[in-house]
Amino acid sequence: MQLPSPVRPPPTCRFLHWPEAFRTPPIVPVAIYILTHKDGPRAETCSNYSFPSNQVFDSCMDLPVLQASLHWNYSQLTTKVQIAYRAIQIPRGWIAWALNPTGRGMIGSQALLAFRHSNGSMIAYSTSIASYNPSMLPSELSIPVSDISAEYVDKQMIVFGVLGPLGNQTSFNHVWQGGSTVSDNIPQVHPLSGQNVESLGLVNFLSS
Repeated sequence: MQLPSPVRPPPTCRFLHWPEAFRTPPIVPVAIYILTHKDGPRAETCSNYSFPSNQVFDSCMDLPVLQASLHWNYSQLTTKVQIAYRAIQIPRGWIAWALNPTGRGMIGSQALLAFRHSNGSMIAYSTSIASYNPSMLPSELSIPVSDISAEYVDKQMIVFGVLGPLGNQTSFNHVWQGGSTVSDNIPQVHPLSGQNVESLGLVNFLSS
């Protein structure tokens, strides 16, 4: 009597099972870490930051781009605001922070600017941005400003100032910026794409 042919098992699937197909090789996490940290050091969270000169600020916000933070003390009595803007920056670069009382964006902004002078000292001053090709030279602002200064500590550039009286307005459009080049003690153009065109928002000095 002829025996029945043995049953053949189904052919083995040539595709990997889900866990194997999507298993990350050991080298990939390292590559991912490098890619996500390629911008170098990041500014500390604003609430955990201690200023080297021992200033204390009641309020702060971590800004979404340019590795920057804004700190402030607002007086409802005088309607003045004391600010410190800090950002990761190379020694030869520059930073700026500004209120814009008339619109949203660069044009019309009233800025505090800081960079390292060719003599090696930090310099800070006010400048009004009236066009897309500003002089970046010292100028008066439409908002009263005083006590402007700057520091460079631990790869962070910081500009300080007091703005006001601001009257009844406590919420403002603000912009912040930075560039990598200063020539003849004049900050040069910043990048015109990426985070440098996203650095604007709203600040309410009554918030904490």
